[in-house]
Amino acid sequence: MRRNSICTGLANAHYRPISRREARQIYAAAVRYDRIGRAKGHRNGPLGHVALEVLDSLCNVICYRTGELQPAYSTLCTKLNRSRDAIALALKSLKAHGFLDWTRRTVRTGAESGPQLKQINNAYRLFLPAIAKAILGRLGKTAPAPVPDDALQAAQDRAREIEAMRATLTRKEQYLLDFADNPQLGETLYRMEMHIIERESGKQGVTVA
Repeated sequence: MRRNSICTGLANAHYRPISRREARQIYAAAVRYDRIGRAKGHRNGPLGHVALEVLDSLCNVICYRTGELQPAYSTLCTKLNRSRDAIALALKSLKAHGFLDWTRRTVRTGAESGPQLKQINNAYRLFLPAIAKAILGRLGKTAPAPVPDDALQAAQDRAREIEAMRATLTRKEQYLLDFADNPQLGETLYRMEMHIIERESGKQGVTVA
């Protein structure tokens, strides 16, 4: 069993009703938050495009009446055509930035012998963090309000700090930082990039140190 898992009866308290409008506002806020926080020269912002894809999917499959949201990893992988590692990193990114949380769940097997519990899908819950709410503007407005200067400045300052810190790292260290939750994936992507660079350099008759 995964640590901190609870039985499904208790996990139901994790849900809360949410309107479709609220769900779409959370997604819209995440898109603006990611765009404003994007460092110059980078394709992705603090969330990343895969995290936005996952959030969009979650906002569409949630049961608005009850707030029930429990998609399987395999469902998200198939729907978005992404690997399990990519989905896992996206979910962790959404959680780290305050847009998502989840409860690990188990269910009783009813077996007379052997394991009495088995792991089932997580129970997820959507949130609108304060900074994203400020960026989006007052809820209920038909058009987003201008980004408050303090929220914009905070996002831009954070992006510059991250960019300055990254500039002091080697390429390998940058990959390991970006994939801190999955260093093996970061190592693999680094090796792939080096392989491509060596191959292209070879075509031009250049030796890569």
